[in-house]
Amino acid sequence: MREQAARQQAALVHPPFVVWGLAAPPLSPHRVVDIDRGPSYCTSITLGYGDGAASVQVTTFGWFARRDRPDIESALREIGTGSHDTDTTIRVGAARAPARLRTDRTAWVATLTTPTAADVVVTGRGVPFDAVGLARVDELASYWTEYRRRGGEQPRPWPVGLDPHRRLVDAELATRTNRASRRLRFERAVRAQRVIARCDRARAMAVVRGMTEQVCALRADAAWFADPALRARAIAETVRSAALSEDVPSGPAQRAWLVWATTREQGDREAWARAWQRWAVGGS
Repeated sequence: MREQAARQQAALVHPPFVVWGLAAPPLSPHRVVDIDRGPSYCTSITLGYGDGAASVQVTTFGWFARRDRPDIESALREIGTGSHDTDTTIRVGAARAPARLRTDRTAWVATLTTPTAADVVVTGRGVPFDAVGLARVDELASYWTEYRRRGGEQPRPWPVGLDPHRRLVDAELATRTNRASRRLRFERAVRAQRVIARCDRARAMAVVRGMTEQVCALRADAAWFADPALRARAIAETVRSAALSEDVPSGPAQRAWLVWATTREQGDREAWARAWQRWAVGGS
């Protein structure tokens, strides 16, 4: 139990998607303010900086969430009326990104899309908007320290769904998905795999590529793949086997694929095809 708890705490140090925080001006303390979770994914992470009269909060919406661009009206409910909107820019890393800004007498809120395609909402009180810059936050250890000091509840491990993997497979099998969309879905699946397996980028890329290559090979070589029910089952089992190392009914075929991916021998490719055929007709 202690080892499991230690692994969960270690996993919380690294966010499940690219998170943005305050780079300037320097405000302390900094902490995790809020985490919004869906049933199988983390939808947003809010980081807070400063206290009292001068404070900034940065909310990053994750790519696991199926959501629209942040609604500036909902983000501004606490600011009240008497405000006005402006199209402006904000420093994000080494560049500036377009932002929609609303201000009133005491506070402001800005919405933007970062270079990593993340939607971000930034709110500030007592801090000039022009002085604000954002940067990526790669680890949250110090943010959790302040969160716990303030009596926050014990954080739970990041929930991560397999939607990015499934969407990538859908894109690979589609006939009209453009390259840019496929690249974006590939990157999202790789990020999800890094969170799921706690592995480096190279390993995650290998897993995701192997997953998509196998599904595409089934489409090209297996006549039974045209059956919608068998196709759906094969895709679901391939995703779960690759992403989670789960023991699935098509396990012999999954293992045969890994052998062929290593040897690239024709005999091993044929053994893989036979294993899938036995699975398709009800064998194992």
